Amino acid sequence: SESVLMGLTNEVQAIRKKMEEMVPGLDLGDAGTLHQWYLDSYAGQMPDSSSLRMCMNTNPGYRGLTHP
Repeated sequence: SESVLMGLTNEVQAIRKKMEEMVPGLDLGDAGTLHQWYLDSYAGQMPDSSSLRMCMNTNPGYRGLTHP
């Protein structure tokens, strides 16, 4: 479900933040959120990109597939 995917995304972001705090100069800015990945990868293709769930549900490439 969306909550599981958001939980994973939040965990990755917490690890990213901690690693950047521990290693001076380390930039893990490319480790973005899953929602941001959808926005970057499918810009303009999703009628509703307001949330991760809506990105997945309104992406025409996923038509016919079941998502959270």
